[in-house]
Amino acid sequence: MAALFFEPSTRTRLSSESAILRLGGSVINVADAKASSAAKGETLHDLYQREGAVKVNPTLLMVPMAFDDTPDTRIVERMRDAALSLEKAGANVIALEPVSSADDVNRCHEALRCGSVDGVVLILATWALPQLALRCVDASRGLPLLLWGFTGMSEGRDRLSTAGMILAAALRPTLMDLEVPHHFTWGMPGQEPAEGDVWAFARATAAISLVRGARLGLLGYQAMGIHAGALDPVLLKRVLGADIHHIDTSELLALLENPPREGAPDVSSMLGPDHGIPRETLNALDRMTAALYALVERHALTGLTVKCHFELSQTLGVAACLPLSVLADHLPVSCEGDLPLLVTQVLCHGLSGDPCGFADIYDIDRGHLVGATCGYMPASFCDGPLRASPWTEGYGLGFANSSPVREFDTTLARLQPRRDRFVLHQSDGRCVKMTGGWREIGCPPFASTAIRLASPLEPFIRNLQGPHYTLTGAAVSPELGMAARMLKIDVLKEEVN
Repeated sequence: MAALFFEPSTRTRLSSESAILRLGGSVINVADAKASSAAKGETLHDLYQREGAVKVNPTLLMVPMAFDDTPDTRIVERMRDAALSLEKAGANVIALEPVSSADDVNRCHEALRCGSVDGVVLILATWALPQLALRCVDASRGLPLLLWGFTGMSEGRDRLSTAGMILAAALRPTLMDLEVPHHFTWGMPGQEPAEGDVWAFARATAAISLVRGARLGLLGYQAMGIHAGALDPVLLKRVLGADIHHIDTSELLALLENPPREGAPDVSSMLGPDHGIPRETLNALDRMTAALYALVERHALTGLTVKCHFELSQTLGVAACLPLSVLADHLPVSCEGDLPLLVTQVLCHGLSGDPCGFADIYDIDRGHLVGATCGYMPASFCDGPLRASPWTEGYGLGFANSSPVREFDTTLARLQPRRDRFVLHQSDGRCVKMTGGWREIGCPPFASTAIRLASPLEPFIRNLQGPHYTLTGAAVSPELGMAARMLKIDVLKEEVN
């Protein structure tokens, strides 16, 4: 709910926000018309359209620390600017009054108990008692935490300090000793690195919120004998908070007879005019797409991985490649029952709301990685209408996605279980067009791409954590790395072993 208070009304504003939080809601707070876009002539309709356009909206509790309850007006203005920076990053903001006493800490505790808060931003606006800040941090344990130290400001030829960085320096060692995951940034609102870190933190918090409540659908069983795809569901629940929802293949087979079509995408509308797929097979592909979509709806899934070979393609004669390529534009999906891959896709999807596919690392050619899968690629990653090639040999039956892949910036990433924890291997890069033809021996041409890594190629190859890597539609490694550290996931460094 948006709370718009354009007149002084602290008690009314706080009581209204408290009521909304008690009902399980969250608040976008615009408490000053001069500090909002209304000052530029924007209407409430403009505000609604802008907020509605944000794909993923985490709710952040902003807790400003100050030495007394009536800080300098210049500091108050910077606090308001900080809230606006968080809103610009796509967050719903619950902004508390400055915390300077034990009673104020209790208000922070109450907001965390009553509200659906995804993350906490501790604004170190001035010097304050570190004990009060630590009590606020203690109440927010388990939530992503951004520690934001205000730096000085210029007034004429003078530089005025807020002493916020002194408080940050006092808190940091204790937070590290207590092993409290957090990200530290500094600067005034609108300055770097604070502005970039605020954006990354909002995105990382959204991704963490999504994966912690995720229901990961596993249709069939895990990983086609690929050990790297096996995943302990207890480890997944304990570390990341996600659940695995097993679906027997027979449930899909039952739906294939007459699947509900309402709201479901289809393969036929995504193909070019010369696709060459027989009408009967095309109908079967559309039925499979609708049936998979119905499973997602029925089980309220966040993502889905399908154990496709050999049961579906050999039994039905219709591979899941094209249906999954179409569904990938609606939610994270993949094949071969690789659950660590699906977890990575969901986490990356939460960073931007954009589609996330995956690729096998097939080859290294002329300084590039060759990425492809055995017939799958998100439709939005393909250059033009989908193209299909028949399986006439190899280990599949039906049709594979053989579309050319367009050029785009990406992040290659994989979360991999390692005994009692997870590790993250990632690198930014760019998908570029292949030079010449490419295919796996004994198989039709697959949708494939050359990937030009931003990091050194040899260390990346030596650190490979599995055959499948998430392929994002935009480069997100800073935000992904931040989310991983908040979840106590080890981020691998690219070192030659």
